[in-house]
Amino acid sequence: MFIWWLLFITVASPCFEEEPKHLPLGVAVKGLHKVYRQGHKVAVDGLTINFYEGQITSFLGHNGAGKTTTMSVSFQFFVVVEGIATYYV
Repeated sequence: MFIWWLLFITVASPCFEEEPKHLPLGVAVKGLHKVYRQGHKVAVDGLTINFYEGQITSFLGHNGAGKTTTMSVSFQFFVVVEGIATYYV
């Protein structure tokens, strides 16, 4: 839920920078969805994000918001339920 809220704020607010489209794309994540089987807890729901070369990306949120899960699934440390991660070399 927090990540959805973050994405809504990012798109709707003029306080955030636009994506640096002039930089090479490093990792593109589309429609990321992760559910933990124990308790059927949804950790990440439909996240789409791009990581660009030379840029620093950070996640802020309370405990249990899905920050570590997002990074772990994005870089293939955990098995993803749905979504695509594309890596550019």
